[in-house]
Amino acid sequence: MDIQAITQTVREVTGDVLIVGAAYKAGDKTIALSPSAASVDQLLDGLISQRSAEGEFKGFTGELFTVHPIGQLASKRVIVVGLGKLETIDTQSVRRASAIAIRHAQNTGAHDITLALQWKSAGLDSQQSVQAETEGALLGQYTFRKYQHGEQNSNSREISRLGILTESLESAEVEQAIHRGIALAEATNFARDLVNEPPNVLTPTEMANRASAMAKQFGLECEIFDKEKIAELQMGGLLGVAQGSAEPPKFII
Repeated sequence: MDIQAITQTVREVTGDVLIVGAAYKAGDKTIALSPSAASVDQLLDGLISQRSAEGEFKGFTGELFTVHPIGQLASKRVIVVGLGKLETIDTQSVRRASAIAIRHAQNTGAHDITLALQWKSAGLDSQQSVQAETEGALLGQYTFRKYQHGEQNSNSREISRLGILTESLESAEVEQAIHRGIALAEATNFARDLVNEPPNVLTPTEMANRASAMAKQFGLECEIFDKEKIAELQMGGLLGVAQGSAEPPKFII
């Protein structure tokens, strides 16, 4: 998936889906729109605000509302995703909303997606928001289909491009935020792959091999203790558990 920062107006953003955010205002039970969502709302003659007032969308965490702009925007669809309470919006809110919206867009056939969830609050700056959007997108589109075949393992729903809409391209800071988001999400998804492997595949030896390969790829030091070293260090707990398996134990540093 190609991930890139873009600076355009929401009217100009092309692609299958533009994702914007809204929050729930607990005090008066109305919604607060992100800057991008407010721009979309204005271009669509207040449609989002109107639907919210009618009870169709409240901005609760993970709530989704889809708009078809029919030529009023360059994007084919707009998805408004809820970030939860306005007063508690933070990086986790943005990360979670991004993941939920991306998963929904992917499941409904979108390949070219732009995220515009940036929100200015006391505990959230632009860089943090960009990083959280990137993380959420990669976490949300994760699947484990290694052992599925045929149509179940089809690439027809893969996202080809993800744009992160930013107010200004201070390239170094934005690129750093995107790269941090990618690194953290890929690390999480690497761990998910390990968890999803069946135990007859991911034996202690295979786990050690994968850890060693990953360390070599990224220039990390890696040390693997075998059964003899584990016994020498008197790591009795690990040896005791390993007695229940035909597979020899490994200890990875």
